[in-house]
Amino acid sequence: MNTTLNTLSQHEKGLERSNIYQSRPKDETSGEEASEERESEKEIHHGYYCVTFECRPFTTGFKFVLGRGSGKKFGAMRNVDILLAAPKTKYSVQLKAAHALLGIHPVSGAWMLYTTDDNSSTSSVAPLDDPPGSRGSRGSMDATVRFYDEDLTYNESRPLSRVRTNLEIGRLHYDVLFTITEPEQEALYRETRDKILRATCVEVPRTTISGIPFDIDGSTKTAVFRLGLGSGSFGRVYEGFDRRTGDLRVVKKITLDNKHQRPLVECEIKANNLFNYSEGIVTLYECSNSEGGEGATAQKYPFDVFLVLEKGVSFNKYAWNAEIPVHWELRSILLRQLLQALAVIHRQGCMHRDITPMNILYFEPKRAGFCDFGKICYSRTDTDTALAAWSWLPPEIEANKRNVYDQKIDIWMLGITILHSWYPQVLRGLKYRNQGDYVHICNRLRAEGHSGLDGLLLKMISWDAKGRPSAEQAVSDSCLVNAFHKQPESAKSSDRKRLQA
Repeated sequence: MNTTLNTLSQHEKGLERSNIYQSRPKDETSGEEASEERESEKEIHHGYYCVTFECRPFTTGFKFVLGRGSGKKFGAMRNVDILLAAPKTKYSVQLKAAHALLGIHPVSGAWMLYTTDDNSSTSSVAPLDDPPGSRGSRGSMDATVRFYDEDLTYNESRPLSRVRTNLEIGRLHYDVLFTITEPEQEALYRETRDKILRATCVEVPRTTISGIPFDIDGSTKTAVFRLGLGSGSFGRVYEGFDRRTGDLRVVKKITLDNKHQRPLVECEIKANNLFNYSEGIVTLYECSNSEGGEGATAQKYPFDVFLVLEKGVSFNKYAWNAEIPVHWELRSILLRQLLQALAVIHRQGCMHRDITPMNILYFEPKRAGFCDFGKICYSRTDTDTALAAWSWLPPEIEANKRNVYDQKIDIWMLGITILHSWYPQVLRGLKYRNQGDYVHICNRLRAEGHSGLDGLLLKMISWDAKGRPSAEQAVSDSCLVNAFHKQPESAKSSDRKRLQA
């Protein structure tokens, strides 16, 4: 059986209601059973798609419907079942082993296929007419849903990451096809989807992508991506989602035109691998290249390197000023996490050297991390001044001079980043690399005196590098230790494990 499931067809102005197809004569249904079926049809969930079945009835006694979804499992976002029999009939129990649902990922907006087991007592029962010993037969826990070349067991999910998806439920074959192929159609889809989600009190995905795959999408081994989020000092950044989980991802694409650029990329890759999964570091999920290899191992130029990272909100784009009242306890926890990350980086004898509000990401709930290690230095001291933008650098780095600096530049840059993000009123109209303005900034910060972080920040932005604390000393500051003790025990345990690692 071939089935086409469309989110929105090209000619549609809005969303179609789900159609119900009856494949058996009405006189074959008993009065009581027909009444049950009519009652169940009233509960069919209408959503963001239309479904057509292009087949002839393959046997009597079956009916193809879009079900009403699993209210228990998914709450307001009930999703849609692909059922092979009417709900509440004698066939529906036997078909629960091959029960699949379609729904939208709540964060990325990607369309997801869910395999469910709503009733464990019948979960091992095969679809009707499956021969004994076949995949999904009685008593077997083998998968009955096949997604491309992968068998899915119960309670798994996968995103629809291609324009056309091949799906097999039991012995029935489906083609799930997206017909939105133009930006105008995609905009209409997002507008309609978001309106429906808001009407049902469901949070709207906060992404630059719709979650609908296009043929023009880029892809790596683990992610699908489209649309540029912006360009960094070395490479371009795109938003996408994970091929297996549907979770949001950021893909950084770096194009290497010649062998002289390779060391820069290898330096960043090394840093991501060295500090990955540390507290206060953005997680790297994949590092591959356009020739199918790992990292920057391709031999023929030009080629692309892809870094797949977790998606957060940069400090310069997060609405800190919308916090009323200001959540200083949370901010203390975030600063402590970032200083822990610096402590790990510095213990390895390295310097980040590019700490700005653009290169620190915030994640819900209560987490922050450094990204972009393109300027990292694998030394405790250096004289190179080709670092972050000039305005972020500490006073010991001077124009046209190759002064020796050390890891304390990271402490200064983190302190200035925090001031920009959480104390914009302190910096307003002043330039912190101007020593006269710097004095006024310190006086304004002392006058704040209500967050508990003021004293630590004054130390971190000391004009003299020797007056700044090390990262480990800053982590032990009393204002951050108090914040740590207020964290849930599970979070503190995670902190300890990461520091030990």
